[in-house]
Amino acid sequence: MITAAYILVIFAFALIMSDFFIFSFGVLTSVSAILFVIASVIIFTFSPMFPDLFAEIILPAYVALFIFIVIFIILGYKANKTKVKSSIDSIANTVAFVTKDIPAGGFGQIDLNGEIWTASADAAIAKGQKVIVVESPHSSSVSVKDSLKLKVKPFS
Repeated sequence: MITAAYILVIFAFALIMSDFFIFSFGVLTSVSAILFVIASVIIFTFSPMFPDLFAEIILPAYVALFIFIVIFIILGYKANKTKVKSSIDSIANTVAFVTKDIPAGGFGQIDLNGEIWTASADAAIAKGQKVIVVESPHSSSVSVKDSLKLKVKPFS
């Protein structure tokens, strides 16, 4: 029976390690924590003396599991509190090149970091000139068809 508990400990440790590589929504870590508890209960119930495995493997595994949980809670909290900055929000004040003439008050095209965008300007801008993005659409308006048009001005 103690041998089975040792196998459970090794299997639980393998599940924790595999959770780093498999996106399981924490299921593998939860199962491994349950297996650690079951294995510990079996070892303490059926072992006549203090097992060496507890001091060498199980206790450090519990400590490591606790540290992982604390780290993941802290990182998750920080990620939850961080403002999301999408690529649409981050293109304001970015330099681009005009790939299709932009007439005054009309629309043309610009190359912005290798992507072609539709852009408008107050003044006419010829093909090949540098422009700076002065206004980008809000990420909440991405579903609107005309919302992906950028407002630009000549780069000086």
